[in-house]
Amino acid sequence: MHDVVAHSLTVAVVQCVAAGDDLDAGTASGTVRTRVMAAEGACREALDELRRMVGVLRFGPEELEPVPKLTALSALCAAITAAGVQVELELAGDLDSLPPGVELSCYRIVQEALTNTLKHASARHAHVSVRADGRKVTLRVTDDGRGPSSSADLPSPGQGLIGLRERTGAYGGTLSAGPGPDGGYLVEAVLPAGSQL
Repeated sequence: MHDVVAHSLTVAVVQCVAAGDDLDAGTASGTVRTRVMAAEGACREALDELRRMVGVLRFGPEELEPVPKLTALSALCAAITAAGVQVELELAGDLDSLPPGVELSCYRIVQEALTNTLKHASARHAHVSVRADGRKVTLRVTDDGRGPSSSADLPSPGQGLIGLRERTGAYGGTLSAGPGPDGGYLVEAVLPAGSQL
């Protein structure tokens, strides 16, 4: 529930706040309309996911949809870009041969990192890199947001970060999150890939 519903509602809230700011500033109505439509789309996605979850609770998992694949990262990055943070996506290596659980973990890590960038960083740009070399897959999500200026400013590990660490650890991987070397924030995960899983 946290992965999809919280992400969608965060996008909707950010868009609604931005639309309100646009109205206060007298920004063109087309910009406000675009933001409201993006918020509507995010709310519909959250409602669809809630309906699926209620269906699973009532009837079991037989009708579950396929889990997101790394090919869906383009749409995720486009949604975050539409919400106000320009996202550049870089995919490299043999990503098609990743085990399904690792692929899902990679998608969810990127999703949570971008949601946090949108929600907390006041960033204008983000960069997502997913690279596989046959032995491991490395994910890096960076942004140019304000980032924490000291360890006291680091966000407390909410459910999202805890979930990412658990997800990464379940596959024998590592995850780090904190200030980026050039400012902003960096989330980096390395997960084993291939036959050893």
